[in-house]
Amino acid sequence: MTRHMIFILLLVASIYSQKGMVVVGGTNLADITMTHSNVDDAIDRGTAFGIQFGLEKLVGPVAIGVAYVERGINIKDFLLDGTEFTAKMNYFTVSAKYQVKILEDIEVCVGGGFGKYLNGQTTSEYNGEVSTGTIDDSGFRIDYGAILGLNYWVTKTIGLRADYYHGLSDIDENQDLLFSGRHKGLQLDLLFRF
Repeated sequence: MTRHMIFILLLVASIYSQKGMVVVGGTNLADITMTHSNVDDAIDRGTAFGIQFGLEKLVGPVAIGVAYVERGINIKDFLLDGTEFTAKMNYFTVSAKYQVKILEDIEVCVGGGFGKYLNGQTTSEYNGEVSTGTIDDSGFRIDYGAILGLNYWVTKTIGLRADYYHGLSDIDENQDLLFSGRHKGLQLDLLFRF
């Protein structure tokens, strides 16, 4: 599936390879706000590190983007026995962000995005033993949320971005996944503008 996403992104890049395109790549420091507060309070969470890469087309002050994003959660003491658990969920996303220049090289970005679940995997580690599993796609909703961030252009073509994504939809329809809740994450990216 990752090969398909790379192919789609390269195809879109070749179609839109003109002025106003931005290639985006970086990391997503992901977490989930749990639906059930008793679960949220009972676990010791960390950040799930994921990658993201995509393309954006500037249409006036609005950046319309497509991307591959890894979201997820990391639980430090999953079964209260020292087991560390990580769930990574891969999404194909579409976003629109209104950009306002506040200084010569700094832009504030406000917008939203939608994501379609592609696939995912879990990893558990206990006493040095690692086990993995897959997360099937049944019951996953379209993920949508709000985005707030900053772009800092180091040069005319190279920039840095920090975005915060706050999911507004529950991950699964039935609320029966162990990690039911809403995605959130800090996204740190390198930008290349054409």
